[in-house]
Amino acid sequence: MVMELKTMTEQNVSPIGRAAKNKIVSLRRFIESKNEALLSHRYFRLCRSREIGRQQMLEIVKQLYCFSVFFERLLTRRIAEYRTGMDPRVIAIARKHLREEIGHAELFFRCLAENGVEADALAVLTPKMFTTALFGYLTATIQHENEYVTNVAIMQVMEGIGFHFFSATLEQMQAHGMMADAMQAHSDDDEEHAHWGIELAAQFDERTMLGCERVVSDIYRLMGFVLDEWLGLPNVSPSATPERRRRTSRPARPTN
Repeated sequence: MVMELKTMTEQNVSPIGRAAKNKIVSLRRFIESKNEALLSHRYFRLCRSREIGRQQMLEIVKQLYCFSVFFERLLTRRIAEYRTGMDPRVIAIARKHLREEIGHAELFFRCLAENGVEADALAVLTPKMFTTALFGYLTATIQHENEYVTNVAIMQVMEGIGFHFFSATLEQMQAHGMMADAMQAHSDDDEEHAHWGIELAAQFDERTMLGCERVVSDIYRLMGFVLDEWLGLPNVSPSATPERRRRTSRPARPTN
């Protein structure tokens, strides 16, 4: 009798377990496909071929410094948005993440100073448009999505992108003989960070899974624009598009 009950229980639980595992696998594969597409971006191709010059690399690190300042604020905002009733596992991840990330803006500041950027220039650095846009999108995600979608956006996506970006950038900076301790620290840490909380996907409902896919796609698309802008590539704006003449079926107004 006991054996029969155990067999029945296993039969009932097994499909649920498989469905939960499939959600994790599905989310991982979706993010991996976005990473593969991102790695074909011109930035990574130029890093692999060592075609980014020293001065251009300094300009990129300046934007990294600007974004790292934003990122600290994002992680703090994420904790501030936590409310009773949210999953305590997510807030535990957020607190641990902030403890490990706090002070990284200072690492980039020192990196720029050690590579010859004057203090006066550092004091007036401003983020480019898509750097600010990415920050704004992540802020909106923290405020308006549930804690699970937010965790995927910050941990699986941003930290995953960070691992690939910092690894490629580290090699490029080393090729120029530049000080790159900040890149080394991030490439060491971000790969592990990208896995924090992925197991929570086992419990995601359909709405959360769809929210994750939408936010993941948006962030990777934005990141392409960010990298283009950091490389100094022109962005097409509405003002750069020739204005189309309006067509009308009305007869021409007679002239006097």
